[in-house]
Amino acid sequence: MIYFIFTIIILLCFAGILVPYIKGVNRGHFIAATIGVAFLYGTFTSNKEEQKKDRTISENNTEFSNKVQVTPNSNDKKVESSPWVYSEGKDEMRGTTSYFASITSLNNVYFPFPYDTSYAHVMIRRRPKDGLNILFSVDSGQILCHSFSRSFFSVKFDDKPIQKFKCSSSDSGRSDISFIESATSFLKQIKNSKKMIIEAPFYESGNQQFTFNTKDLKFD
Repeated sequence: MIYFIFTIIILLCFAGILVPYIKGVNRGHFIAATIGVAFLYGTFTSNKEEQKKDRTISENNTEFSNKVQVTPNSNDKKVESSPWVYSEGKDEMRGTTSYFASITSLNNVYFPFPYDTSYAHVMIRRRPKDGLNILFSVDSGQILCHSFSRSFFSVKFDDKPIQKFKCSSSDSGRSDISFIESATSFLKQIKNSKKMIIEAPFYESGNQQFTFNTKDLKFD
């Protein structure tokens, strides 16, 4: 949304340079405004890029936990030769522990402005509060998956037939995260596979495919 606003402002400034349309404001004022807006846009874009580089799906554990305060385990680790990253979140108040396993796609996809190049992530989450959940997310882009519609992902494990899994939106309203339903069946098939391809629908980008190395998952 912020990119759209910047674009509109810059277009208005360019229009003012060509034909000043505000009384008492000349072309020089519009030129100065254009330079100022361009500088702010560059600064904002740079900050967003730095934030993106640091982002991984494990940073969303608190979001996925519906704002329950968790304490990350200092032993969070990636098992040797495994693509999976494992972590835990402790709820000190309730004395419970949530468990997470996540992977990142081997490929990335470019989504047009105002988005960018994006990897996809799959997180397996088990919490005392709501049990097993499978989450699919992207660094950038808008997943077209809504709880009120018949939305689904196409998924292929190894060389097996393509399956369709229903998906639903995040309770937080974020469009870069979706839940894959039939979590128990999905988990079982991941554990028995070495490769997975997920095809998901995206706003103004159609269906896009992400490939994952799924071997050696250890998750009960």
